[in-house]
Formats: sequence, structure tokens, C-alpha cells
Amino acid sequence: MRAGGRAVEPAEVADIVVKGLRDERFLILTHPENAEVAALRATDPAAYLGAMSALWQAVDGPAG
Repeated sequence: MRAGGRAVEPAEVADIVVKGLRDERFLILTHPENAEVAALRATDPAAYLGAMSALWQAVDGPAG
């Protein structure tokens, strides 16, 4: 996992959401590169929390 990513314009988000609704998808991702993060969160919450903790420490520095 990494911090950041490209910004998505509101009109692009709207297009993605409308297409997802038309396709009757349950999970609509505006950033498809986050699909594996969503899968990890659903299948292994402990690993997800560990990865997020490491990510935040990398962004913010060590807690202390």
C-alpha cells in the first residue's frame, strides 16, 4: 500500500458511479488500484490494520 494517488475530478467520479450502478456492482471504486486493499480489508482485517499502521507511520513518522 502507498499513500497518495491521483486526484479524480468530480465529473469522472460521477461517471464511474453511474456506470457502477448501471452494472449493479456492490462495490464501486473510484480508484481501481485500491481493489486489492479493499480485498485485504475484507479478508484479513489484522493484516490490513498492520499495513495501514505502517503506512501512517511512514507518512507521519513514528508515534511517540
